[in-house]
Amino acid sequence: GTKDYFGMAALAEEFPALSLNFNLVPCLLRQLEDYLSGAAIDTHQRRSLLPATDLTEEDRAWMLGHLFMVHPRVIQSYPRYAQIWEKAGLRGRGPGRATREFSVHEFLDLQVLANLAWFHPLVFERDPELTALRDRGRDFTEHDKALVLERKKRVLSQVIPLHRRLQDEGRIEVTTTPFYHP
Repeated sequence: GTKDYFGMAALAEEFPALSLNFNLVPCLLRQLEDYLSGAAIDTHQRRSLLPATDLTEEDRAWMLGHLFMVHPRVIQSYPRYAQIWEKAGLRGRGPGRATREFSVHEFLDLQVLANLAWFHPLVFERDPELTALRDRGRDFTEHDKALVLERKKRVLSQVIPLHRRLQDEGRIEVTTTPFYHP
């Protein structure tokens, strides 16, 4: 939601000469609504919310196995993210290293970077605070993480209204598939 569902619609808004069609799967719309209302939370979000000092061994292992699920070029665009990825030994392998080899600060940086990596570039163009965090790239605080997670919800809250407004203005066409994508 914070990457392409927002970003593509934002591009359509910026370039009104484009004629675009968006397929919004009903279960995605429900998931966005549930997430924004607090009715649902996924494991990534739940573990991102945890203070890095409170992470259990299980949390740490899960993070090393799952918070690099983004294209390697994205990871490489954040030097600290790439450094942690390399240390975790995830180039084609599993987490491999004991989670004790990572400091609390490395896990905090990983929590922040794994969320920053999923923002569309237009979000950074529009949000100087997120841009400053992206550009700093390391040594994050719990306050920085809270800001990133708040902005994540803010961007997600714009996805449905932005598509609706662009559709109502006749600038995009929205199609759907059955409730669950085939």
